[in-house]
Amino acid sequence: MQRHIPMNNDRLPHVSIGLPVFNGGAFIESAIESVLNQTFDDFELIISDNASTDDTESICRRYSRQNARIIYIRNDQNTGAASNFNQTLWRAKGKYFKWIAHDDVIEPTYLERCVEVLDTTPNAIICTSHTVEVNDDGQTEMHRLPSLLSHSRPHTRLYGHLCIAKHRCYQVFGLMRRRVLADAGGIPGYVESDQVLLAKLNLAGRTEIIDAPLFRARDHANRSIYIPIQERAPWFNPDLSQRRVSPKWRLFGEYIKAVVQAGYPQQETARCLLVVGIWATLRYPTLKREFLSLWSHYFGREMIDRVRQPKQRSAQEPERGSNSDSRREPLNIHASDGGSLSHLQTVMTAHRANDERSKQPSSD
Repeated sequence: MQRHIPMNNDRLPHVSIGLPVFNGGAFIESAIESVLNQTFDDFELIISDNASTDDTESICRRYSRQNARIIYIRNDQNTGAASNFNQTLWRAKGKYFKWIAHDDVIEPTYLERCVEVLDTTPNAIICTSHTVEVNDDGQTEMHRLPSLLSHSRPHTRLYGHLCIAKHRCYQVFGLMRRRVLADAGGIPGYVESDQVLLAKLNLAGRTEIIDAPLFRARDHANRSIYIPIQERAPWFNPDLSQRRVSPKWRLFGEYIKAVVQAGYPQQETARCLLVVGIWATLRYPTLKREFLSLWSHYFGREMIDRVRQPKQRSAQEPERGSNSDSRREPLNIHASDGGSLSHLQTVMTAHRANDERSKQPSSD
């Protein structure tokens, strides 16, 4: 499918591509070139620069001057990754939309093949391919998306996303129907929120997977997935820099919310909620660790130690159920007594008599 249509202000592009970046000067030229080399070229490329301090700006401005399809936006200050990703979405005008990271590349036929699938498959909302990761040494590793993402049932697709072998959310870099993506709200501003977006999209419709490695992701030490959780929070959203975060608990609640808001019949909603429960069970150790960490932060270590350690019984403390208290004879009802009501009444009468005598004043 060779489609070459000059861009002008009077028509809309068929595809919009968003390229959010911060200090990506080392790799961004390769990403831009991979887009410009597509066999399908009815697209716009929106670059959103999150106030980079390296040579990203000069590189992007040079490309935007050379090609009218490239729109370059530069933020005055770093607004966080989520906001920067979403800025490219809100500026897009195409029927279909795709994000590309500044350090990734797509093969020349990627757009052509994905557009053809979405044009001919109305019930698919995402089309993408398998991913090849390339590390700094040039070694490669294939990442295949679960085939369950193409299933007709929402709960099965959700299971494929949440519970099948991890796939690093490469689905979020697929070609999507822009309206559906916008209705889902884009990427929320908290840690691992791209997984929530994908949960919403998988509930909304199918993902068609091209059985070929048309997407190449660069695996290097500075990738966001290697940033510790507490540091990754302000990377997503600067407003979270001083907040304590519990990412998995946040995801748990957001998954439930996404299922309920999807509006499926009661039976299908129940199945989807069961999938979320399975997800939580698989991540029980992390959920427990986050809960104890949060509890410790707000209530102190002493309470956590009490929860984690069994109570130490003192030498003077009698064991539960022991008869060491000699102040009053215990009410023992033995098997030989048959537990009869008459025996119980006799014992109770004796105890009341003892109590009455103890209350009488002494004659001494």
